[in-house]
Amino acid sequence: MKDKIEKANNYEMIQRYIAKELTHLTKKYETLCDILADQMLIGGSDGKPDMELSRKGGIEFVSMYKEDISNNAMIKVNKVCFSDIPEGQMDIHKQKYGHFGISFDKDFIIRKGGIPVHYVPCKAAINSMWANEGETRDSFFNRMTRELYGFFNSLIGEYFHDEEKRKKYQRLQEFVEIHIKPYYKFFDHTLPDADINNYYFEREWFVVGNVKFNMSDISNVLLPQECESKFRQEFPKYKGPVNSKS
Repeated sequence: MKDKIEKANNYEMIQRYIAKELTHLTKKYETLCDILADQMLIGGSDGKPDMELSRKGGIEFVSMYKEDISNNAMIKVNKVCFSDIPEGQMDIHKQKYGHFGISFDKDFIIRKGGIPVHYVPCKAAINSMWANEGETRDSFFNRMTRELYGFFNSLIGEYFHDEEKRKKYQRLQEFVEIHIKPYYKFFDHTLPDADINNYYFEREWFVVGNVKFNMSDISNVLLPQECESKFRQEFPKYKGPVNSKS
């Protein structure tokens, strides 16, 4: 296993439009310092995450089943976001999410449970015997997820007093809420690259929960050039590269 990990860490990149490292950006220097001091990336959600639960590695999710899944608001789960963008091509991404960041080898994030987001163009056609004529994926997914939750709700009364059935229901619900829905992201493919809602260009990976790390796990730290000297003084134990720009 160790040989496989070392081989993955040392392979030569051939396709330059993807990165060897995955990067998490933030807008404040103080936030970057907190992350490094804690040696942990705590998963956030659209709401305020339960920090204590996240620190312990717990996962919290809230299913907004009355929302349309195509609005990317149907599930709130604590997750850490990374982008698969090569160094030197992150200008648009930094403008959106900040100029301070931390990068890890892709294999490290995979071992933490990270996987790529599945982007769905809202107006893509759908080839299904259950789709209405001319229906697009946003409409189809909205209908089907509402039907799914209607089915889940019908099971609650039936399963409530049967422990085995209740566990099955909980297992299937958790599978949908934590292992499927967070990784689907709908987007408008007609938006320009720099639009905050054009998610496709972010090439995101998610880790549900938190990401604990050691200083030696960090592949790169990103920050403006004027912050590099201060950073080196405050974090002398970090011996890795710093990618700074003026």
